Amino acid sequence: MTSNSARFLSNKLQIWLIIIVCAIFYVNTLSNQFAVDDAMVLTQNNSVKQGINGFGDIITKDGFYGYIGQVNDLSGGRWRPLSLLVFATEYQIFEDNATVYHLTNLLLYIFCCLVFFRLLTTYILKGNTVAAFIATLIFAIHPIHTEAVANIKSLDELLSLLFLLSTLYFSLQYIDDDTQKKNLVKALVCYALALLSKENGITFLFIIPLTIYFFTDKKGKQLFLYYIPFLIVGIVYLIIRFSFFGTSGHSTEILNSPFMLADFQQRLATKTFILGKYLLLLFLPYPLSYDYSYGQIPYVNFSSVYVVITIIIYISLFVYALLTIKKKNVVAYGILFYLISISIVSNYLIDIGATMGERFLFQPSIGFAICIGALLSMIVMIKKYSFWLFGFIGLLTIVSGYIVITRNANWENDTTLYIHDVQSAPNSLRTNLNAGTKYIDKAATEETDTVQQRADLKAALPYLEKAIVLYPPLIDPYLNMGVAYQRLGMLDTAENYWAKARLLQPDHYKVKQIDSFLSLTYLNKGMDAAKAHNDYNKGIFYLQKSLKYLNTADGWCNLGAIYFVIGNYNEAKIDFGKALNIDSNLAIAKRGYADASSRIKN
Repeated sequence: MTSNSARFLSNKLQIWLIIIVCAIFYVNTLSNQFAVDDAMVLTQNNSVKQGINGFGDIITKDGFYGYIGQVNDLSGGRWRPLSLLVFATEYQIFEDNATVYHLTNLLLYIFCCLVFFRLLTTYILKGNTVAAFIATLIFAIHPIHTEAVANIKSLDELLSLLFLLSTLYFSLQYIDDDTQKKNLVKALVCYALALLSKENGITFLFIIPLTIYFFTDKKGKQLFLYYIPFLIVGIVYLIIRFSFFGTSGHSTEILNSPFMLADFQQRLATKTFILGKYLLLLFLPYPLSYDYSYGQIPYVNFSSVYVVITIIIYISLFVYALLTIKKKNVVAYGILFYLISISIVSNYLIDIGATMGERFLFQPSIGFAICIGALLSMIVMIKKYSFWLFGFIGLLTIVSGYIVITRNANWENDTTLYIHDVQSAPNSLRTNLNAGTKYIDKAATEETDTVQQRADLKAALPYLEKAIVLYPPLIDPYLNMGVAYQRLGMLDTAENYWAKARLLQPDHYKVKQIDSFLSLTYLNKGMDAAKAHNDYNKGIFYLQKSLKYLNTADGWCNLGAIYFVIGNYNEAKIDFGKALNIDSNLAIAKRGYADASSRIKN
């Protein structure tokens, strides 16, 4: 193999090819703006927007504190200070220049690929540079990584994996020569930084000893002695995290608790089914979506054939890995790396607040790439097939490049992403709600042509209606349906949807805002009818509707004025009196009350 590897490509050329491929695949992200959760971690995160002055809050509080002003209700919390510290530093210098943040992601992705390649060539696939290059290329070109690179928020994924791979590299270097204590220090620092990037790193408490076992001659007590420093770092991290930040509460919102309506068997079966979906995405990453939440993946039972197949596949992979672990089979290592990494996002150990996500495959795909690289490199040993293998890899790179570059364009901003992905995840509650909402926003902020504005408002309606069908107790689609119909000039229909929203959550802040809007709207309608058109009956009708939504002194005062004009002094006195009960200093109400009282006496 070594001679074949040497004839294949030089190490330097392989490195440059990896860099060039990554750059070509993701350079178009540099023109993208902010999208999806970027608001929570950056553009609307007050801690981050304070720049270096926000470091204190970032380090000592939950990751979403700067966005929502309190600890969020997602299970496990989101204490990932390192990515927020990077954002804050960049914001201090570049503010909201999206290109800078996208460039950071691209460079970190390249570094991840290069460190992975170095780890493979030096240890995991030592002496087999063909396998190492193929594995790295598979990882670099995989379309499943578009979310991790194109979404600025996913800096936490990139930092985590970069430091985790570096941890493995430096720890193996230290074991090679344990007189070089600096390599142990580097490994421990990298592991600590990985944990501060994202909690995924806790899985390396299992992957680190597994790696030492597979790629060194250490075992038993010796292995454990090398492992102890990493175990200490992991334990200290967990103590800090749970002592100061807790686990956060369990969300009662369907968008953040997608298994909320499932019984125990359905939860377990659906989570298993999702593990099958993850495997399928590794082999067939199309179509892609930013969301797979409630509705998109229906609840299933263990009678589902897909669940049964998933169980068989995972058990087979695990059994194969166990049977070959003593031989230190690199494919077995790749399988175990994948299984351990996927466990933390499987929803088995903890409900993570999401059904599934492409970014959750970022770390596990390292194991997948190792397996595929090792298996495909065996074909190179058979000369008559090697040409076809490299042809296949070339074709795979071209196809993947097309998918990745196209997908990056979808991530341009919320508008393009939400409107596109509702087609690839048509049954997701979130994609339908977001698409409908974005069409309304687009009509208000991005279009000046009234015809197109109305077209966008009409386009929003079926998505919001589907969101209502998917989960009727959710208030947001009713609120937004009302907004769309109101802007289309159909206020009565808008009121019907807002009334349904009011029944769901009468104290919701948006319901209060809508009540204020309706009250003012009908107040103006009432005054216009009375003053401009002398239609006092209609004026009374509208003012009474205004007061139904909001009890205001102005409303009662104007209603009293109309009754006074038409000679109903008793009603006028009552209404002026109600105005004074709200605002006892309102001069016009005082005068109206006095005039109506004197007319009654006369």
